Amino acid sequence: PDLFAGVAAPLLGTPKRALARRLREGPRSVLVAKRVPREVAEEIRQLALRAVLLVPDFARIYPQGSLAAPVVGFVGREELNTVGRAGLEYHYDAYLAGEPEQYLVVTDAVERQIRLERRQRGRAGFDLELSINARLQARCEAALAGALENHDAKAASAVVVDPSTGRVLALASLPSFDPSKAGESPSSNWRLRPVQNALEPGSTVKPVIAAAALAGGVVRDNELFDCTERGTRVAGHWVRDHADPGMYSLDEVVVYSANVGIIAAAARVPDPQLWNAFSAFGFGRRSGIDFPAEARGLMPETRTWSKMSSAGFALGQELTVSPLQMAMAYAAIASGG
Repeated sequence: PDLFAGVAAPLLGTPKRALARRLREGPRSVLVAKRVPREVAEEIRQLALRAVLLVPDFARIYPQGSLAAPVVGFVGREELNTVGRAGLEYHYDAYLAGEPEQYLVVTDAVERQIRLERRQRGRAGFDLELSINARLQARCEAALAGALENHDAKAASAVVVDPSTGRVLALASLPSFDPSKAGESPSSNWRLRPVQNALEPGSTVKPVIAAAALAGGVVRDNELFDCTERGTRVAGHWVRDHADPGMYSLDEVVVYSANVGIIAAAARVPDPQLWNAFSAFGFGRRSGIDFPAEARGLMPETRTWSKMSSAGFALGQELTVSPLQMAMAYAAIASGG
């Protein structure tokens, strides 16, 4: 071991003593080094032809670089095995990795092979084809990059779905990372924010309130909501309206994001029915997308609501949703329910 280590260690760029110790004290079979260039490996093999075995190694290549990296994820190494560490690489690792074949080898006292018997047939790893459109994904990421710069934002998300089928066509999250060098980026960049993060949706929930009011029959045809006071008082608190003063139909309340009108519509819907409307649109539960650690979001039960909660829900407060959940809710509206 000392003689071998003395010559091999400089070729591998490893300490001689450490390599010699591993050879002396390790198990019968010792992994000397990984990812060794072919010419160096062959030079080391020549040092001990009957003792050194060269094992072909593999690497995961990402031709698209950082495109959709938080979706795809990345892999790590465990001995000679490639293991999914994040994203779909992690979620589908058992399918992508395949299964090795197992053999029983019978040898004599001088290690000559007498018999070779296959005990278990293996299989190659499966392919995984996504519904993501690469060009659309690239356009989304370019748009997000511009938004990050223009608004000096910390992060940005985008979701594009086909409302008729629910297929996800783009799922963008920035900042991103290079999956072939994932360790060089902060772990926060590995997150797929539109799936794994949830936040207060704000005024984007106003169509949900309008749907609940229409389904409950609490809004009359051609009814106008008085939004002339630039705000309204709810449970002793003044809530400002950012829409121009006016008399708005329910459609216009949504179009112009009139806080007073949507609060008035929500107040007519009983709390349990309002909560059920949000639940029917998929809030408060996971969508079921095949991705690890999907955010459920927070949607408090009505028994915990205060006198402000109905108005809070109408303005997209007191609850959290993921961008994917919101996109799917809008897709339900776009597809006619």
